[in-house]
Amino acid sequence: MITKVHCPRCHTPLRVPESASGQAARCPSCRQVFKVPEPEELFEETISTWIEDDLAAMENHQQQYWDNIGRRASRFRHIMPSEDADVSLRLTEAEADDVPPTESGKATPAAPAAEKVAGDEPAADSTAATTIKEPKAKKPKDKPRTTPRGPSKKRPARAASASTSTKGAVEFNMDVTSVGDRPFLAVETCTAAGVTLAFDSRWLEHPRFRASVPLCCAVTGEDAIEKLRARPLVFVDQSGGQIRSPQVVEAKYEQRILSGQTPADLVRSMELIDGLPRPYNRPLPYYIDEHHTHLSLRCTTRKRDDGGMSCLVECPHGWMALEWLARVNGICGPEYEALESQVGTLASEAWTELPEQCRQRIEIWCQFEPGEQFQTYVSDADFGSRERGLAGLVITDRRLVYCKYHRRGAIDLELPGRLIVKPDGRWANLSWEADGRRVKIVKVLADDVSEVAAELDELDHIDIHQTA
Repeated sequence: MITKVHCPRCHTPLRVPESASGQAARCPSCRQVFKVPEPEELFEETISTWIEDDLAAMENHQQQYWDNIGRRASRFRHIMPSEDADVSLRLTEAEADDVPPTESGKATPAAPAAEKVAGDEPAADSTAATTIKEPKAKKPKDKPRTTPRGPSKKRPARAASASTSTKGAVEFNMDVTSVGDRPFLAVETCTAAGVTLAFDSRWLEHPRFRASVPLCCAVTGEDAIEKLRARPLVFVDQSGGQIRSPQVVEAKYEQRILSGQTPADLVRSMELIDGLPRPYNRPLPYYIDEHHTHLSLRCTTRKRDDGGMSCLVECPHGWMALEWLARVNGICGPEYEALESQVGTLASEAWTELPEQCRQRIEIWCQFEPGEQFQTYVSDADFGSRERGLAGLVITDRRLVYCKYHRRGAIDLELPGRLIVKPDGRWANLSWEADGRRVKIVKVLADDVSEVAAELDELDHIDIHQTA
């Protein structure tokens, strides 16, 4: 029987036969020698694998729409005028930078098998301390890099507004066509997971607009040029089924940024995107750092009531989205002020300090609402450090979201309730009681109980009760 284990050093999933239990193996990725777990430990690895597969199935279900949008009928595709027709943007011949495209592709390799070796076995992991720790103080977030180029003039009032709901969520009411013949970025949503911006598809014809994305990583905000790669936004739903994966297309057109090279230079050097109609084949570069090249931005289109098409881009890094908005719209409009307020509220040091893989796992079972602010995450005690994010407890300013195996749910922290803490040696079982009903939540380390309690202590209508 073949099972899956993880390299203790690089965490690469490896296929090993069950008969290899207790023997030494070498990871083909990092060359680390490790001991293949015993049958009991393999069972725990198998459970972890089942949970990962379960979360992957949830993610596939949530993204079924995104996986199938490339198969939309051609009647949903944007119809552009012919090459000889006049476009409203009045582009000059110097701005027409069309270049014939090429083709390429790359397959994703499967998980490798571990190499069997002879030699010493690695030392066992040390045990964790059981002292109750004090919760960490949250550090203030740095201000964004949103300084506009040169002096900015106040623009006339636009059809854009931001209103606050009873739960503190800001609703952005914006129209991408509200400024007529000038580019405009509208804010669709803003959550702890990122910002979705929208613009009229006709601006993809304008090279200057395509050079407006800030020269920093769209995921982390990293702005060291030597670490960045430029790649185009890929609107898969306009490909008529020719493009199924944006990663393949992005890898094909990805470029290193040379010394002294500007975004305008990158726009001129990038080829037209093969498989997409005009204007979506015009490259609009964004930037990713060398450690996140396996990620890509989700880009879609939407037909408007006026017959035009809007392009939607999901930006994981809120400050990067704010700077892009400042470069296109300026900083005097109501949309900038509203987004700056929301990004400043949602940008959580506690969230960004979590490992990237942990955040990706949490986002599958904890989908943040607009305006919801992440407070803390506590892993379930039945899961090791390499399984962080697969299960546990997320506390936001509105909800308590939990996940363990198939037991998942969310508790509204605006309603009265009681957190029941039942100590069990180094661990503690958490339950929630409200309206005469009690629900099991998760099992946490005793060290983490104080952190959970600190987040809920400020809520007068919620009690914390410890049982024997």
